[in-house]
Amino acid sequence: MTTTKSPAAQAGSYRVGDLDLNRIGYGAMQLAGPGVFGPPRDRAAAIEVLRTAVELGVNHIDTADAYGPYITNEIIREALFPYGDHVHIVTKVGVVRDERGGWLPANSPQSLREQVHGNLRRLGLDMLDVVNLRTLTGVDGRGGAGKGIASRLNVLRDLEQSKRLDNGNPEPPAEISHALAGAWFRQGNLEEAEKENKNALRSRPDFGEAHSNLAVIYLMSGRIPESRAAVEKAEKSGFAVNPKLKEELDRRAAAQ
Repeated sequence: MTTTKSPAAQAGSYRVGDLDLNRIGYGAMQLAGPGVFGPPRDRAAAIEVLRTAVELGVNHIDTADAYGPYITNEIIREALFPYGDHVHIVTKVGVVRDERGGWLPANSPQSLREQVHGNLRRLGLDMLDVVNLRTLTGVDGRGGAGKGIASRLNVLRDLEQSKRLDNGNPEPPAEISHALAGAWFRQGNLEEAEKENKNALRSRPDFGEAHSNLAVIYLMSGRIPESRAAVEKAEKSGFAVNPKLKEELDRRAAAQ
């Protein structure tokens, strides 16, 4: 018997942590009113859109408490709760709204914790599948590009770790350590970046991008044999290593 894939599944899937997500998801931003502020003109229609998306095979919904604010998450809960195992919620923290609908950065540890718990409460969940950290970098001068990004990610990791340990799982997802590694690297802290990439590999030994990142760090610190070994591991995992990295390794090896 031939099984027909749902429309959303026909584009393929990708893995995030331990989740298999269809590449076609649904972004719920515009379910709120004009300018992503206030209630929609037709709440029933917004609910129907969400239910139809899931019927068509969408298995992850992208949202944020800042949409509305709060209204989009409340509509998602009304439309889809209880979500079951076939719908995953991807939300964001780091930005809130003012009374006129403006977008404000909100990245203090206390604010990030409040936003996570606000998302949980309004969505009716006790655990969020995916939380993205949003900044205003590239939008205006308030984003604070590169400023304290690692400390913000650490707040989210602490929240995730607390829930994970409650569930008896001591190992963090590789993606969290990988994100922290990138943040530390951009701030020039190679020691912390190396540590977090190694943490990622403890959770996922075949994480090719983490091996490639280590190759760059080793190269920058003059550890050529280690860098070459990391490149080999990255390629063995199927990751496409930047040819310029390999060229630079060859050049340095020839100069020694």
